[in-house]
Amino acid sequence: MKATRLWTRRPDPIKTWRLACFGVAWFSLAWAALDIRMMFIFNIPLFPDAMVFWSAWHGPMYYPAASLEFTTFVYSPVAALAFWPLAQLPQTAYLFVWTALGTASYVWLLAPLPRAARFPALAAGFLFCVNGNIEWVLALVAVVGMRWPAVWLVALFTKVAPFMGFGWFVLRGEWRSVALTAALAVALMVASALILPGAWPTWVDTVRTLALESSGKATYNSLMPPIPLAVRVAVAAVVLVWGARANRPVVLPLVLALVQPDWQPWALGILAAVPRLVALQAQADRDDRVTAQPPVSESLVPGQ
Repeated sequence: MKATRLWTRRPDPIKTWRLACFGVAWFSLAWAALDIRMMFIFNIPLFPDAMVFWSAWHGPMYYPAASLEFTTFVYSPVAALAFWPLAQLPQTAYLFVWTALGTASYVWLLAPLPRAARFPALAAGFLFCVNGNIEWVLALVAVVGMRWPAVWLVALFTKVAPFMGFGWFVLRGEWRSVALTAALAVALMVASALILPGAWPTWVDTVRTLALESSGKATYNSLMPPIPLAVRVAVAAVVLVWGARANRPVVLPLVLALVQPDWQPWALGILAAVPRLVALQAQADRDDRVTAQPPVSESLVPGQ
């Protein structure tokens, strides 16, 4: 008796990618719109986080009773100095420039998306900009930092925990990049300490307070699943190790989003780095295949 062979149909990776992009983009837009709606319900002004960065230079930079639940500046003195040029603008002009920079970044990051997913993703990105936090900056770090690792210091001197993504270079043994980044970090810390005397001890105390607060609170937003930071860090560590060993930098935005100290819907904005990283990985894979091809023998070249 002749055995009947069963054929299974493999999913088309391109169609799967487009469907995933479409779903994530619309989910992000719906979630962002719902969070904006909650801001109106609770009378929270627009651009709350963006205003914090501007206000750091128009009043006390740090507050002793800082909390992730309230809009106070909690980034390092290095980050404060980076915001100084924009903070010299009038408030309205600053908000316009900051929002324009974020929107332009999302346009560039999301350009490789399929057309059907690009519109809802861009709309979600704009709503993330209305909140005004630095998710788009961290998304750029995940992409640009693959070529210039020192860019990861942006994560270290702002939200701290997302600097975990720099472990990519440690896990892959790229020690030259690690050493150069460490040297630049020290130089920036020394320079900022000279420009802002006494700011570093105050900031360290602030970070210690916020770390204790984060350890006892799973979420700062009712829209987010109540997952403690320690659990998210553990999951992110596993994802990072796998990605580094498999040479899949596309995992980095997920790592950054998982370890956000202030667990908010805006963390989805960091995933905007995925399309660019996928495109870069595809280009690298094509280059590797071309390089791996054996050279054509001169005897086979026509005309020889």
